[in-house]
Amino acid sequence: MNEITPIHAEQLKTLERDARAGARNLLISYLKVKQGSELLIVNEPTMDRRAVEILEEEAKALGVRVLTMWTDRFKGPEVLSNALVKAFEAAEITLFNHQVGGMLRLLPIGGTGLKCFSFADSLEILGSQFCRVPYEVSAAILNVVQKQLDSARSWRITCPAGTDLTGSLTAEELAPKPLKGRTDGFTLLTFPLGVHRPFSTFQASGQLAVRWLTPSGIHEFDPAGIRLAEPVVMDIDHGRVTGVSGRPEEVSRLKTYLEAVGREVGKDPYIVNSWHAGLNPLAFSPYRDTDSLERWMFMAHSNPRLVHFHTVGEVQPGEMSVPVLDPTISMDGDVIWERGRLVLLEREDIKASLEGIPELGDALVQTHEVGV
Repeated sequence: MNEITPIHAEQLKTLERDARAGARNLLISYLKVKQGSELLIVNEPTMDRRAVEILEEEAKALGVRVLTMWTDRFKGPEVLSNALVKAFEAAEITLFNHQVGGMLRLLPIGGTGLKCFSFADSLEILGSQFCRVPYEVSAAILNVVQKQLDSARSWRITCPAGTDLTGSLTAEELAPKPLKGRTDGFTLLTFPLGVHRPFSTFQASGQLAVRWLTPSGIHEFDPAGIRLAEPVVMDIDHGRVTGVSGRPEEVSRLKTYLEAVGREVGKDPYIVNSWHAGLNPLAFSPYRDTDSLERWMFMAHSNPRLVHFHTVGEVQPGEMSVPVLDPTISMDGDVIWERGRLVLLEREDIKASLEGIPELGDALVQTHEVGV
């Protein structure tokens, strides 16, 4: 049997110590567990088993009763296991370490229990600073950004690759919204928090530069997205793609893939229905876009360096995402993101509104490691 060297043993000890801190933050700050709570943990086969063990151990130490399930991935929400659905509908608290959580983000969910979709699929991620910031801190940041976004009537998004898209808010988006509780438009909690509510693009026109197509998490596709050798540009007119320009072979690859996805799910491949941007400065991706488009986007999308557009179908979020790197986003002419930096949080009035929140300082230091 190979022995673990002292260096490796020490590294593992540190990883596990940090992962326990992340697990406690998830359990206490996000899930609000208490003595006697019942927690269902749903895992897919690739989930880091040691990370799950640590979650179980920390939950039991808090007096929580834990049920853990391991199940294969599903092609789409139409073929979910009845046993799994009954389990999470009946559970007091459900934690999804599984792509099922992604499928359920914007769908009606039965049962009254708290449900949370976790991005922490490894020991490294669970122990990262990204996962150790308390919910209240991340929610305060999200709320102050969302309030600024909701006060606007129009927006513009540009990027170095050629995006230049301008839109206005719909009547529904302009209606007053509560700032307490969930503010990102999802029907279940996400750990950690990372994006604001989506904005419709049906009142938007311009150009959208496309380098990647990644799955939105509603259905499984093979291959799971495409990465183009160089960006192509979609012409958008009120949310509809009216033309694509760029290197002919890359244009052909993009259109072929979009149309194949559209045929498979019976949706219009040339609709861009909405967008939202990353607003968690600590979000990062240990996965590269060349490793796995799905896992890369799964982690990177919460970072301010990325805004993503939802496409294929009229209903949000659609079947695919179009990530845009280092965007500049203006609301009513005020720059909120500048070349991938959430500059709104650098404004004195915004900093003053967040003053006094414990642990805020470290949560505002942006990482640039997004896997590209």
